[in-house]
Amino acid sequence: MARLTRAFENPYSDYDDTVKYYNNITKRLVKKCEHQIKSLITDQLLWKLEMDMESHLDWKDQTVYSGTAGIAMMYMHLANIFDQQDYLDKAALLLQNPDQSYNSRKISFLSGVSGTRAVSIVLNHKRNMFESAEPQVKLLEEIGNKVLLDPDLPDELMTGRAGYLYSLLFVNRSVPVSEILIRNVVKVILKSGQNLAKKEWSPNTLVYKLHGNYYLGVLHGVSGILSTLLLAREYMSFDDLNHLVKPAIDCVLGLKLPSGNFPAYVGNDTDRLVQWCHGAPGILYLFSQAYAIYGEQRYLEAAVECGEVIWERGLLKKGYGLCHGVAGNAYAFLRLFKITNDDKYLHRALKFSEWISDYGKHGCREADHPLSLYEGLAGTIHFLASLVVTGNSAVFPGFDLPSHGSY
Repeated sequence: MARLTRAFENPYSDYDDTVKYYNNITKRLVKKCEHQIKSLITDQLLWKLEMDMESHLDWKDQTVYSGTAGIAMMYMHLANIFDQQDYLDKAALLLQNPDQSYNSRKISFLSGVSGTRAVSIVLNHKRNMFESAEPQVKLLEEIGNKVLLDPDLPDELMTGRAGYLYSLLFVNRSVPVSEILIRNVVKVILKSGQNLAKKEWSPNTLVYKLHGNYYLGVLHGVSGILSTLLLAREYMSFDDLNHLVKPAIDCVLGLKLPSGNFPAYVGNDTDRLVQWCHGAPGILYLFSQAYAIYGEQRYLEAAVECGEVIWERGLLKKGYGLCHGVAGNAYAFLRLFKITNDDKYLHRALKFSEWISDYGKHGCREADHPLSLYEGLAGTIHFLASLVVTGNSAVFPGFDLPSHGSY
């Protein structure tokens, strides 16, 4: 049981095929479950977040990952799921000065200015403030000059080119973005991976490195870059998709540990981390995308193996958030439900939500940014709202893409 030192033992029984949680007509949870989840959000967790914002929120941090833009995304998501437009007004209060977050070295969706601007653009569009959205699209596109020309930028999702690419794709779901720019950013990311592969790996794949390590996870590593490229597959050639991206996915698959989990980076076979940013929960998304695009059963099998790891070791002592907490792990079950239509995974997501309903009572570690989207309470609420719909709107914020106009 040494592997459970980072997680609590899972106390729940697995699905026994006697309960139906999902309404195939409404594409949402059955009414009883939906009422319970909504009550948990509004009467407990959202109330706590709003009570603590004045004393615990750093208003100077306007990023998606840890600051005000991420909490604004949560409110936008609630407005969509529960059809309550007053949540959009609350989001707007958190995005009053989106350009104040500008930092020339931080260009990604999660930790940089492109994310703050992207969220502001989509929010203005949803509020029918088109005259505000359009100039901000131009500002977002201007960041592309740096992304295309700076050879020292990393490619990762957290701070690099993949994160900027996600910003463009996210906005493009609501407001048109330059197709040429998206294609050029994709080309730069592919070229960067090819160049490193030719030097250090194999010329017929893509390789990415950060701080001297070949990270595998989604936040800092190759899985996050490849997942974002797959979201942009319509801007890639057939050869790029099948002869560069696919071999890179296969390289990741070949590094799977006997448990079904994945190490943090190449050369480290320690089976420790089971969290969205490192390990099975985030890498599962890559295999589920690969299965949907390439149709090969081995990708689905790898995703299912990841799900078993999460069910066993996913109740993390680190907390309840998205990046390295229970809510982030539980999102993986919603993805598995989406691609398999197996009620077992919805059951598992609901059981993890039961754990979350005792928020703060398990002795978990306090998050550095306790109200934030990625580390704290806003992300937990975002997951619970996604649990209600369980289908196309159940997307991991800042990583997966919502259906057109649904955020």
